[in-house]
Formats: sequence, structure tokens, C-alpha cells
Amino acid sequence: MDFLPKENLSSFVIRLWNDEDRQHWRGHITHIQSRQETYFLTFDQMVNFISGFFKTPETKKLLRVITNIDSTS
Repeated sequence: MDFLPKENLSSFVIRLWNDEDRQHWRGHITHIQSRQETYFLTFDQMVNFISGFFKTPETKKLLRVITNIDSTS
């Protein structure tokens, strides 16, 4: 199995919770390496945050696949 060099890896912590007062899900995401973080209300907002850390065509393709998985469920 081939592993990517560490400089090509990113780790994220994603927290989700149900905001019962507003009757929808909310989230917070942190990029571990840079400590950048943001709150989000939609899956697209989360994916947009993540995509900012990936510049290669391969990683952008992976994010498109992830987005398509969500739209089919």
C-alpha cells in the first residue's frame, strides 16, 4: 500500500449537533494542521472549507465523489 507524504495529508475534526430550537443540524470543522476552523449549516459549506486545503486534481475529484454520495442518499 502506498502512503502519501505527510505534506499531502490533512486531518479534520468535524462536530455535528442537532439544534432542536431551530430544528436542523449544525456543525463545526477544524483543520488540524493549520488550526483553521469554521461553523457550517450545510454539507456544501463543509465541503467548501475542506476543498480549500486540496489543490491537486486527484483530491478535487475525491471531493466531487464525496459530494455526489451525499446527494444520492
